[in-house]
Amino acid sequence: MILEESFVTVPSNIDFNLGEETMNEYLYQYAVLLHPTQSDQKKGVRAEVIVPPSDFMLARNDQEVVMKATREIPSEIMEHADRLEVAVRPF
Repeated sequence: MILEESFVTVPSNIDFNLGEETMNEYLYQYAVLLHPTQSDQKKGVRAEVIVPPSDFMLARNDQEVVMKATREIPSEIMEHADRLEVAVRPF
């Protein structure tokens, strides 16, 4: 099967210069993992997904994604904050 290239035509009257104050947003996905303690690792316990991979979201940077992800962590899990990892994937 041969795929053809497609081109998008943009009307010439559209101004894309939005000014310096405009912040670009980028596409991200995130998940939150709870890692086991060292003693649990010796017993074969593996990391657990606390917040499953999210749908895609728009954010200005990784820190904004981490802030949103931490809001979704259940409060009873936050006592293990030293074992939590927020995995962020930019696109």
